[in-house]
Amino acid sequence: MKNWYVCHGFQNCQKELCSFKSYVFTVNHPHDLALVAAMNADGVFTDEPQLIMDYNAEKTGEMLAQQIEPMGRCN
Repeated sequence: MKNWYVCHGFQNCQKELCSFKSYVFTVNHPHDLALVAAMNADGVFTDEPQLIMDYNAEKTGEMLAQQIEPMGRCN
């Protein structure tokens, strides 16, 4: 039996829903993983663990590249 969640007002609903986690299965393609990530899922189930490791490495590299500023000249 499925338990349904009832909200009373949009703000209360958003605040209370923050405690729920969402996990998506089965994500086995890079395109699907990008879509799930865009939907802010908390995690995925996959038959292709290398897909997740590659995705995480790519995103980590992008975040690090954004944090590093070009070095200026020394005076």
